[in-house]
Amino acid sequence: MSSRWQEIWDKREKIDDLLLIGGVSEFELFCELKRIDGFDVSVDEGNEAYRKFLDEWISMYDEINTLTDNDNREAVKSVYEVGCGSGVNLFLFKNRIPNIKCGGIDFSQSLIETANKVVKSDDIRRGEAIEINSAEKYDVVISESVFQYFNSYEYAEAVVERMLDKANKLIYIGEISDIEFMEEQLKARRAKIENYDELYKGLERRYYSKEWFEKLADKSGRKIKFTYSQNMEYVNSKYLFNCYMY
Repeated sequence: MSSRWQEIWDKREKIDDLLLIGGVSEFELFCELKRIDGFDVSVDEGNEAYRKFLDEWISMYDEINTLTDNDNREAVKSVYEVGCGSGVNLFLFKNRIPNIKCGGIDFSQSLIETANKVVKSDDIRRGEAIEINSAEKYDVVISESVFQYFNSYEYAEAVVERMLDKANKLIYIGEISDIEFMEEQLKARRAKIENYDELYKGLERRYYSKEWFEKLADKSGRKIKFTYSQNMEYVNSKYLFNCYMY
């Protein structure tokens, strides 16, 4: 992870504790957690994009349940997230699966503090993705909108291997920047974000091919499935894919 990305994410604001007292709907808290995670940069004002984000999360949740056990909706008892940020994904899992065990790691101290308030787990800590401990297993290990920040493909491969070691059933890697659309995505981001090149100077974004993930799945003897974002309110949506290994 570059020092500039580290600096940016360490400056992300923390959640307003008043939102955690009660009286706030799941969707309202979801919107705030996504905003804290930086998704306000790539969407227009208003709730429509965030409703689409929630729809996408539900699709991911349903896919995980289908791939882990078609007949048992309680097949997933634990979820760990690499790059958990504000804890928004773990928060949604906890709202749907009673007594689920959640854990996560993120390099932003401010986001980790928010995640601990929202999820209340003793296994959420600050650290790099490569530092996840595979000794303690989880049914599902996920990582969303994180792999584009890695410094090298070697680092990314090592993280995938650790995720596979840690997962009893399945890993999910979401919002992967597709190398096939690299130039098109950069053009769209420049059109959406004023002074894009100046703002993101030195902030490298890593792109991947589906073949890269297929080789890792073959290497580990896992099946693989790709899905695609349907959130047209999100400027990056059409340039991303998701990957399940199980």
